[in-house]
Amino acid sequence: MDFLTPAKRLGLEIEEYIELIELFLSTGDTDIGGMEKAAAAYDYAELVARSHSLKGSSGNLGLTEIYEKAKQIEMNASANNLEGFDSLLLLIKQQVSIITESLKRYG
Repeated sequence: MDFLTPAKRLGLEIEEYIELIELFLSTGDTDIGGMEKAAAAYDYAELVARSHSLKGSSGNLGLTEIYEKAKQIEMNASANNLEGFDSLLLLIKQQVSIITESLKRYG
């Protein structure tokens, strides 16, 4: 994964962007776990809140794949609908995995 391009787009040094990505991974993990729990409990309000948080943080960092999936989950949850939740969450987790693996090159 390319970290340099989004870092430049945000006007950040690569090291600063990497720090933000690391923070995203820790808070994103909390949001993802919260999304899973909320969906299992049919707690749509919590699912909206967690997916909105993930959408915002991923969007701010230019992680468009995660942003788009979180946005879809948020929209569906706002309508009390879990349609596609499992597959969308799986795609988010795959992207998080790719980011995590890519960070190892910068560590």
